[in-house]
Amino acid sequence: GLTATLSVEDPSSDISLPAGATARQPLPDIVGAMRIERDWGHMQAAIVGRRIGYRLGADDFSGTGYGLTLSGLGKVGGDFLVASFTYGDGIARYFNDIGGRGYDAVVGPDGKVHTLAAYGGFIGYTRHWNERWRSSLVGSMVVVERDRLLPDTAFRESLYGAANLIVQVSPSFSAGFETLYGRHELQN
Repeated sequence: GLTATLSVEDPSSDISLPAGATARQPLPDIVGAMRIERDWGHMQAAIVGRRIGYRLGADDFSGTGYGLTLSGLGKVGGDFLVASFTYGDGIARYFNDIGGRGYDAVVGPDGKVHTLAAYGGFIGYTRHWNERWRSSLVGSMVVVERDRLLPDTAFRESLYGAANLIVQVSPSFSAGFETLYGRHELQN
């Protein structure tokens, strides 16, 4: 019921670079996790350490990023509750909403790498009405720190909520209806 993992991962940095610079990740991302499984569900904690950088001419610049995630699933009769929370510095690539958009770090006028703090999470509940019908309710958020080096139109925060009703038509096909709410805030 207890699992520990250690992984060495592709380090691809998510950083907006100055003209003429190339991304450089001097080390792979190192991730460690512990997971406990029980009849009631599971809980997991994970931590990541990483180096984020770039090369400009003969000079190398880098900063250190880290992150912590706590998540779990609890069984409630035939239903389940899931939740996760993540916090860190220089970990935008690990968030669905902001990955790939240059929010791991920014480069200062002095050329130094400034990692950006980000946090977010979600909570969801799935209710099984019977063998064929189910509904889910979920809410989530992601926040990137305010930083004077980010443009005014850069991502700051998103909030998301959804509710649905799904029918399992056959073992390999389901259909349903869903309503969504979302809000996106910029740095300014």
